[in-house]
Amino acid sequence: MARTRQELQEMNVMDPLKDSALQEVEKTPMPDFGDDFFTRRARRAQHLKGLRQFYPIPGPIPEVQERNRRLTMRDGGTISVRIYTPIQNRIPPSGSPLYVAFHEGGWSMGDFTDEEMNCRMISGASAGGNITAILAHLARDEKMNPPLTGQYLCVPAVMPPSSVPDKYKDEYISPVENMHDPVLQMSPGDDPYEGLRKVLKMDIESPLFTPCRNPNKHRGLPRAFFQICGMDPLRDEGLCYEKLIREDFDVETRLLIYPGYGHMFWTNYPQLEKSKDFVKDMLEANLMSITPFIAGPVGLFIFMYLSDRLHERSLIIVTAMVLSIIGFIVLISSRNARLCYAFVHVCMMGAGAGGPLVASWLTDNVPDRGTRSIVIGLNGHSNLAGVIAGQLYQSNLLAASISGIKEPATMFLRTSRLFNIALYLRAVVAKGPFLTQTNTSTWIFGNDYWNITQGPTYATKLYSTIVPGKDLVGTAKGHYLSSNSPAVFTSASIASRGDNYIDISFSSAQLDLHWVIFDDLQGAYQYVVNKNTPWTKIVRNLWRLNPNLFLNGRTDTKDDVLPPFALYADATEVQDETFQLDNGTTLTKYDWSNFARERDFYGVYGPDVVHRESANGDAVQLNVFQDTSHFRVGNDTLAPVGKIWGPWLWYLNNGSKEDVSNRRLQELKKFPYPWLNNTAYHSRGEITGTLALSDGRPASGASVFLGDANTSIRPLIQGTNYYYTTQAAPDGSFSIPNVRTGDYGLYASSNGGSLADVYTNFTRSLISISVGGTLATGKLTWELPVGRTPIFRLGDFDKKASEFANGGLPYAFNITSLSPANLTYTTGSSTPSKDWYYAISSLGTWTIAFNISASDFRNRTSAVLSISLAGYSQSTVMEISTNGFVLGTVGKDNLVNDPALYRSGRDDTFFVAANVSARVLCYPLDTIAIQHASSTRRPLLSVPLRSYYRGVNASIAITTPAVALYYCTYRATKDYLMPHLGDTTYNYVAAGTVAELVSSLLWTPLEVVKSRLQISTTKQDGKLVWQLRDIFRREGIRGFYRGYFMGLAIYTPYSLASWTVYENAKKLPSDISYTAKVALSAGLSTLCVQSLVYPFDLVKTRYQVATSGTVEALEAGKTALKGVDRSSDKLGIRQILKNVMRESGKKGFYAGFGPRLMCSFPSAVITMSVIEYLKPDMPVEDAIPVETEIHA
Repeated sequence: MARTRQELQEMNVMDPLKDSALQEVEKTPMPDFGDDFFTRRARRAQHLKGLRQFYPIPGPIPEVQERNRRLTMRDGGTISVRIYTPIQNRIPPSGSPLYVAFHEGGWSMGDFTDEEMNCRMISGASAGGNITAILAHLARDEKMNPPLTGQYLCVPAVMPPSSVPDKYKDEYISPVENMHDPVLQMSPGDDPYEGLRKVLKMDIESPLFTPCRNPNKHRGLPRAFFQICGMDPLRDEGLCYEKLIREDFDVETRLLIYPGYGHMFWTNYPQLEKSKDFVKDMLEANLMSITPFIAGPVGLFIFMYLSDRLHERSLIIVTAMVLSIIGFIVLISSRNARLCYAFVHVCMMGAGAGGPLVASWLTDNVPDRGTRSIVIGLNGHSNLAGVIAGQLYQSNLLAASISGIKEPATMFLRTSRLFNIALYLRAVVAKGPFLTQTNTSTWIFGNDYWNITQGPTYATKLYSTIVPGKDLVGTAKGHYLSSNSPAVFTSASIASRGDNYIDISFSSAQLDLHWVIFDDLQGAYQYVVNKNTPWTKIVRNLWRLNPNLFLNGRTDTKDDVLPPFALYADATEVQDETFQLDNGTTLTKYDWSNFARERDFYGVYGPDVVHRESANGDAVQLNVFQDTSHFRVGNDTLAPVGKIWGPWLWYLNNGSKEDVSNRRLQELKKFPYPWLNNTAYHSRGEITGTLALSDGRPASGASVFLGDANTSIRPLIQGTNYYYTTQAAPDGSFSIPNVRTGDYGLYASSNGGSLADVYTNFTRSLISISVGGTLATGKLTWELPVGRTPIFRLGDFDKKASEFANGGLPYAFNITSLSPANLTYTTGSSTPSKDWYYAISSLGTWTIAFNISASDFRNRTSAVLSISLAGYSQSTVMEISTNGFVLGTVGKDNLVNDPALYRSGRDDTFFVAANVSARVLCYPLDTIAIQHASSTRRPLLSVPLRSYYRGVNASIAITTPAVALYYCTYRATKDYLMPHLGDTTYNYVAAGTVAELVSSLLWTPLEVVKSRLQISTTKQDGKLVWQLRDIFRREGIRGFYRGYFMGLAIYTPYSLASWTVYENAKKLPSDISYTAKVALSAGLSTLCVQSLVYPFDLVKTRYQVATSGTVEALEAGKTALKGVDRSSDKLGIRQILKNVMRESGKKGFYAGFGPRLMCSFPSAVITMSVIEYLKPDMPVEDAIPVETEIHA
């Protein structure tokens, strides 16, 4: 039923205490706040401050702690919040309720003073009521769990004039009738929303401002309690909205009207008696929450007294449990607020007694002390009673007693996603760091200074108070953890907490990523715990950040502007992440590489706050904390379960490198971090010792490494254990503190300086570190070769190439091209930094001219040449000679291929070019072989030469990708299996098999089409397009794969045998050149393998062309060979075998073998020779000593 105008106007009449109310209004009129936005805000704040003297509690009280904070929201903006918390000794063990209030003030004014009396529920007054109503809709639409169970709307602004439904327009008169409201003081014709629209630029038509415009309407909203003031210009907004959701959408509501009082009268005129009554009602209702928490300990005392007095435990325990269950049942089933309030006391009395009573019973009835300790510990489950008790009284007694709305479990709000209110709640609970789950696979976490949103894999939406309002990730991917593939997080929890931090664990199937967040830290500590990682080479985490904010990168070796992404648009991609500009400049992210043990700090920064990823333009901060792949001979490692990588500090600041440097020094003093909750992490000891060379020198400055006890694994590719490094003092002494307990291997090597001539390493295994102890190894002797007198030395044995030309910083692409093909280095006059280069990539001769005395030459029967290589690529062979006498060859026979420069030097396109050129050159021979194999051969001289090139276009088109796929697959598989199978026949067999399986997807269609073109006899049959259409018309897609499995059966063993013979033939000792050896190896493998598989290849060829038009022309004996019907070949392999035997007998299976060999032999020789000649160099970082004796 609609309200009449008379009913509405009666609400305008001032309270019966009219005279006193008028006197107060006249005595303290509302000030003129002005028109300027900031002036209005300041004057309103000053006005509220003056009214505080009239509040029942005018200021802070000792029982309550007040804290103001500024919180960063998801969009980067900040808001101010005030947190009221009971002092520590007044917080009930089961926790206390939480109340979130939005103060009034027209979305632009007001402060915390407005709401400091109202507690224990989510509510809002005026503009705050608008926010509350909107959140109620969002909670319903997003199916928030647990759901809202109520909304408290006090004088709400929820329905502007433009949004009033037609049927309520006659009741919407308060904006005109109530202009005399002493608070809002409107003039005729005023539209409060128009002013707000101009000042705040708000969209009044949006459902995020006007809840009655929600597109999903209002059904299903939680119950609502309205408080409306009769003289308020906003009165009819609340009245119409209440009627709308109640009558049209069945939302349960409760309405209280205060006739004769204006907008927010209890805040603006707190001295009025009615205002004091209003506040008193709320305070008294909230005081009702005290008695249930008193009932708990009272019940415990009563039950314990009865138990001791009656010498009865079990019966008393059962009674207490029954009492709590009865109270709980009543709370669940009843909607009577007074009854529920009474039974809260009953439930609390029973719930509070269960745990202590059971503990007493266990003490009396479990005699064994060990068992008793365990079961009493398990009794902690009784604490669930406290959890239940705390949940039971989350409902607000004010709303329940006034409105009749009651929900026993969770009343009003536990927001996780709505307008980032999660930050409010966690700030209250966690007092700084927080973790909030917004759905099954999304979490928000951070502290008061920064926050980020974590999804299943990527963490995005990074905001910091350093750059307010800016998303530091933007459109980039954000943060993620990766091993063989990115980690997918399925859950998150707080693993541990301290007084000022929380340790958040994100769990995946293989790894757990921890963020340790402190109250006042811009950033977080991170560490990773292994759960089930497979054998792997690399584990890392990285940030992909907003490239518009982070314009610079910094490591200990390079501090520069990151190349703008626009430069990459027209650049030529030379290789992986390497681009060349038109002016010849090369851009590559690998220029920012540095040595792990020499790092101080690294990162990206901008004009406001390490490499740029050229694929997407992101500014990338990469943290590789486990790596046995890059810049070395790779090796897979298997990390033990529970291994911890880290912690390290991820740090945000304003871009000051000095600040970061100082912070680093602070962090070094804190290691190992005391807050990490892991016993093994804190189980540490120390090792000390002194290294001395066997010739008496101290091992001054030696690099000391504590690594795996298994010393057969090179230190550079160890990755299972924990690792520690240091450098020896000038006297050779060293110490490594804070070493995790366990067994290790001790290694030492030259780091140049006084040890520049030492090319051997020191190794000692089974170094055992015990907790809290110091292992003093004493003097350790580093054995050196004896009986040797140095003749010359070029450079230092220090596992670095920095002393040679182009061997040091800065890093640059293709620096090897600056090395000459030929040079002469003269000992005594030449210098390493000018006359010797760190790498060679051109064919030539490097000569070292040295002198040796005649007496030394006579008295020495032999000499040793020691060569330390920075790296090696299998495509390189180095022949070493002295005075024309060849000492030996350094190559793949005695060195392992090292992909240190893989991303800067590997390219297989030369293989494709070689195969294409070889196939074109030998194509006529291939055509003759096919004609012989298919028994469609014709006299050579009767056929034009061009006919022998039929199908060459198809061959070239498909050969290019097919060969590339085959060879790349072979090389990739072989390299992948190298750590497991080595450079052995098993590796060749496995790589060849995989390559054949993959590439046959392209080879088979090529062979079907090419073979039909090669045997064609008519102009029509000889056209590529016609053959494609004919194959598809006859057999569909299957026709192109005719003989696919037969081909696999033939070419898989062909590939295995071919590569095995080829690779092993190259290893045979020979004085001929390497190129000649490659050619002979390729030819030998082709001859051997073709002899074995050719009969099978002939059968396959006949099967593939059996359905062609050329063969059909032979049907019915028209041109049948020796009376054999060739079209019957399509019946299968058995029929083909019969036909061949009838035509030519056993020798028919080798028809065309001569042309086939004439084609295959030169093709293989040309192909492999070009490949081996043009394969790029791939030098490495490891120092590889090679010794060769020189006999005088």
